[in-house]
Amino acid sequence: MKNRIIYVTVTKDEAEEIKKNAVKNLDIFFAEIDGAKIIAEEDYVRAMANAFVFPQALPELKIGWYNDYISDLMWIEQKNIVMLTHDYDLMLTDDLKPKKCNSRF
Repeated sequence: MKNRIIYVTVTKDEAEEIKKNAVKNLDIFFAEIDGAKIIAEEDYVRAMANAFVFPQALPELKIGWYNDYISDLMWIEQKNIVMLTHDYDLMLTDDLKPKKCNSRF
């Protein structure tokens, strides 16, 4: 299996089209977060844990615990994953350290 991450910037209409196509495809796990609602590291970790339906609660809402889970994803049955992040530029405005450490979530 070839893993790859592709970053694209799209319009709202294009994002809705991506979402529509991903949701109807049974081979795709679709995750979505709203960067405007993610102010601090804990918000980001919580949003990602919810979006990816982590099988267990994280002991702490910290990037280190999040990184352990997100690098595994063994509970996701679909072969492909599409993640849509809205308002990335607004994400982590009060806590830039995690954004810099994980330069492109």
